[in-house]
Amino acid sequence: MEEIDISTNQLCEQVAKSLPARLTFDTVLAVWHAVGTVVKTQMSQKRGVRLDKLGMFTFSRSGAPIFNVAQDFSALYRVDQVATPAMDNISSNKLNLTQLQQVPHTTHATLTHICIHIIHMLLY
Repeated sequence: MEEIDISTNQLCEQVAKSLPARLTFDTVLAVWHAVGTVVKTQMSQKRGVRLDKLGMFTFSRSGAPIFNVAQDFSALYRVDQVATPAMDNISSNKLNLTQLQQVPHTTHATLTHICIHIIHMLLY
């Protein structure tokens, strides 16, 4: 598989082009940045966050933040995470799309649609 270097803007441009015309690059970018903000907020509260098909942000037993790659992502890109620190027994919840509704003029359905497309673009 050929390695592809893609920036956040390029990713969001590709996603915006694959979605209905009413969803702009700015909306896709705002949603992607909101995902990062939600992950940061959850991690600052010592809670893990799971992004289906990508992986899980969580903490090691020593309290260090770690990312565990999902099997789907690992298999597709032939990535092996060889030395994963033992995870602490903390709660790790699936990304809560309700928390993303800080993005103006978006519905829950729109947020779901954009997040699915972003993950799909990353995986394929």
